[in-house]
Amino acid sequence: MEGTTDQTRALPLIRDAGILAEAPFVLLDAGCSGGIDGVWRIFGDDLVAFGFDPQRSECRRLQQAETRPGVEYVPAFVGLARNHPFLARRAQEDQLIKDHFEPWSRLSTAEAVKLGARASQQSQPIFEDWVSLDDIVPLDAFVRDRKLATVDFVKIDVDGTDLDVALSAEAITRSHQVLGFAIEVNWTGSHLETDNSFHNIDRNMRRMGYSLVGATHRTYSRRDLPAPFQFDMLAQTQGGQPIQGDVIYLRDAASEHDAAIWGASLGPHKLLKLMALYEMFRVPDMAAELLNVRRDALSDLVDVDRLLDALTPPRNGRPQSYRDYIAAFRADPTILLPRNRALLDAAAVERPCDQVAYSLRDLARMLADGTADAARDWLPWLVVDTAGAAAMDGIAASPGREGYICSGPYWPLRAGSYAMTITLSADAPPSGDADAPVGLIDIADAGDELASTPLLARHLREGVVALPFAVEEPRDGAEPPRIETRIRSAGLAAFRVTSVRIEPRIEPVLVESPAAAPEPPPLQPPLPTIRRALVALMPPILLRVLRRAWRSLR
Repeated sequence: MEGTTDQTRALPLIRDAGILAEAPFVLLDAGCSGGIDGVWRIFGDDLVAFGFDPQRSECRRLQQAETRPGVEYVPAFVGLARNHPFLARRAQEDQLIKDHFEPWSRLSTAEAVKLGARASQQSQPIFEDWVSLDDIVPLDAFVRDRKLATVDFVKIDVDGTDLDVALSAEAITRSHQVLGFAIEVNWTGSHLETDNSFHNIDRNMRRMGYSLVGATHRTYSRRDLPAPFQFDMLAQTQGGQPIQGDVIYLRDAASEHDAAIWGASLGPHKLLKLMALYEMFRVPDMAAELLNVRRDALSDLVDVDRLLDALTPPRNGRPQSYRDYIAAFRADPTILLPRNRALLDAAAVERPCDQVAYSLRDLARMLADGTADAARDWLPWLVVDTAGAAAMDGIAASPGREGYICSGPYWPLRAGSYAMTITLSADAPPSGDADAPVGLIDIADAGDELASTPLLARHLREGVVALPFAVEEPRDGAEPPRIETRIRSAGLAAFRVTSVRIEPRIEPVLVESPAAAPEPPPLQPPLPTIRRALVALMPPILLRVLRRAWRSLR
C-alpha cells in the first residue's frame, strides 16, 4: 500500500494513553497476500483486522506467523454476489471498447513475465489450493455475519475487481461509519460505467461521501521499447504510461456540511481514528484542521494542544509548538517559500523582528562573496518531499514509499571542488547483498546534474556516504550556481538522513617550476552586499527577464 508513513507522532500518543482500548481500530483488508501492511501495526493491540486472500495455504501461513491476537486471515474471494445487477449491466457492455483501453498485453512487463516463465518453465499458481470462485463474499455480508459493530477502514487490492469490492462495502459505509478506503486503481480504462478504472472508483467514492486525499501512479513501458525496471522485480518501469496506482479516500469531518452529507456526526473515538488516518496518509494539515474544528467534542478525551504540537513539523531537528509555527506563518506567509525556509528554521518565532533581522544579516553575510557557508549542516534547510517524513533526528524514508524524500536548499556555492557527506541511521539495515541499491543521491545546479551515486545497503550499515562534485565558474552575466541536493528512496528499506554536510576539497596541484604557476585571475570588484542579496532572492526566471529588459534599454 503506497502513500503512507509510519513516522507518526500524534497517533502513538493516543495509543499509549489507552484511549482506543475500548474502541479498537477495525480494518478490512481485501487482497492481503504477504500479510496486512506494517503501517497498521502502529495501533498495537488496539487493532482488529480481517485479511482476505483466496489461497488457503497463504492464509494458514499468515495466521501461524501472526503475532497480534486481533488479526485474522480469511480464505475468500471478496466482491459482489453473482446475481448483483451491476454485474449483469457489465455483461451487456461492449468488450471491444474495454479491450481498446487495456494495454497490458503490449507492455514490456507482460512480455518479460512471459519470457521468464518460458525460460524457467514455471508453472501457474496451484489453483486447486484456492477457494471456489462460486463462493464470493461481499464485504457487507461478512460484516453482518461476524456481527461487527463498527468498521473504520477498508483496503482493497485484488487485481481486477477492486471496483466490485468497493461497491460490496457500500451498505456499511454509513451504518458502521467507515472512515475511508485505500484502493488500487487502473489509470487506464474506457468511459463505460462498469470498468475497473479510476474514474469509476472516484465517482462512486464521492457519491458515498468520501474525499480524495492521496494518489500514486506506477508507469509501465511498451514491449517495443522496454524501459529499465524500477526495482529488482518484473513490475513497474522507469517511464512509460501510468497504468496503476493507489488512491486514498477519507471522510472530511472538518467540513461544516459533514453532518448533513452523512446524516450524523462522528463521536470522539471515531474522530481520533480519523485524525490518525490523516497523519498516516500524509495529510497532517487535515488532522490539525479536524482537531481545531472538533476541539469541543475531543477535549474531554484528549489534550488537543498536545496533539497539535505532535503534528507540527520540527525546526532545526527540534520540536516546536503548533502555536509558534502558526504565529510565524501569519506574520509572513512567504516564510514557507523554499528560499525562505532558513528564516523559519533559524530563529525564534516569538520575536519575528529579531528573526527577520538575524536571518537577513546571515543571508547578506552568506552572499557577500557569492557563496554559502558550506561547512554547516544543510539538513535543516532541506525540503521534505513526498516520499519522506520529518523525524525527530532527521528526514525518514519508509518501506513501500518510493520517491524523493528531501531536496534543496538551492544555495549558491563558489566555483571549486567539494565533497558532500551524508550521515544515515537505520534501526534494521538490510541484510544480504551489500551493494544492493536502496536509493539514489544526486547534486544538481538548476536542474543540471553535477554528480550522483546510488545509495547502497552497505551505506546504511556504515552510516555514511560521501559524494565528490565540482562547481564551475558561471559565465559572464549568468546567475551564481544554486546547489540542490536530492535524496531518493527506492522504498525497500527504512532509514533516516541525519545530516548533510558539504565541505571544500583540497586538491593536490603538481607544479613543474615556479615559472609554470598560473597567474592569479584579476580581482573583480565585489557587488554591494544589498544588491547581491536581492539578486540571490530573485527567482532565476524573473532575473533573466530583468536582465534582458536592461540590455534592450541600453
